[in-house]
Amino acid sequence: ARDYDLKYSGYNANLDVQKRFKLNQGKDSLLVGFDVKRDSMKTKTSPTGMYYPWLGGTERKNGYTTYSLFQSYDHKFTDKFSMILGLREFWVNKSENQGRDFQLLPQLQGLYKLNDTSSAYFNIGKSYIMPSADTGFYNGAILPNNDLKPQSGWTYEAGYKFENGKSSLTADVFHMDVKDRFYWGMDALSGKSILLNGKKWKNTGVEVNYKQKINDNFDFNLGVTVQNPKLQANDGTWGQDTAKYILNVGTNYHKNKFMADLRLFSYLKREQAYYGRDGSYTRDHKLKDYHDLTLSVTYKPTSMDTFQLTGYNLLNRKDFINSYEYYTAPARYVFRYERKF
Repeated sequence: ARDYDLKYSGYNANLDVQKRFKLNQGKDSLLVGFDVKRDSMKTKTSPTGMYYPWLGGTERKNGYTTYSLFQSYDHKFTDKFSMILGLREFWVNKSENQGRDFQLLPQLQGLYKLNDTSSAYFNIGKSYIMPSADTGFYNGAILPNNDLKPQSGWTYEAGYKFENGKSSLTADVFHMDVKDRFYWGMDALSGKSILLNGKKWKNTGVEVNYKQKINDNFDFNLGVTVQNPKLQANDGTWGQDTAKYILNVGTNYHKNKFMADLRLFSYLKREQAYYGRDGSYTRDHKLKDYHDLTLSVTYKPTSMDTFQLTGYNLLNRKDFINSYEYYTAPARYVFRYERKF
């Protein structure tokens, strides 16, 4: 019989230390630091599919530690033009499921001030993401994958910013090129989900965000993203990965200790559903558009206390949250209280 992972224990720990130095009579700055992260998971398994301590069982574990050194130098060439050059040296030790690795992760940013209200910018950077430590374990609904590779890629972005105190506008174009991107697939034999690496993932698009101050208490904002996200599966075929259009419309009211935020998120022209309409693996339709209306009401009686009530999916729509056509949760309300010390 197959082993089933039934008792889990794990933890994540992170230490981040950094220091900024002012240079060149305060015109430049140097940020240096280091980061240590630990991701660990352990399970106790039993071949019966039920956990009985007196029957023993197999203990399995997986975990890794990452170490990073990073440096970021901010240099002001003129009163209008500045650049930031960053570099992160990334190490990861060997784990039960992944080998040790070393990566250099550079980033370059530039900002040019056109006038007192407008500026242009660009950003180029490399990313590297390790699989989480729990991806190698079976939990009944998800199959393990001990062969997952880290996900890495480059992001390129250039844009324009405008702000005059009442109105603000940002518009940028972007391109992302990712290798071994994580995505959820379905095992044809068992029908269970499994986390896989795609060959390549690309996304090119335009993002525009506008915010208008109506008066001292009201703001209005609108965000639109037009993109072309596509994933290359292991068989070499390319397919649409997520929605091609993202819409974010909202208004904010704030007065004294009270604030209310109403926002509509919409994902339009979405990707293919994983299953056919008859339940087979034939992809014969696309997901319908997704809309989520959210209202958040916040009251701060003191600088240390915050009360917040948030309502999600207030239209109570039965939209799908992913390509497997799992429904979003119905209309629901969450109350939060926060105390600062």
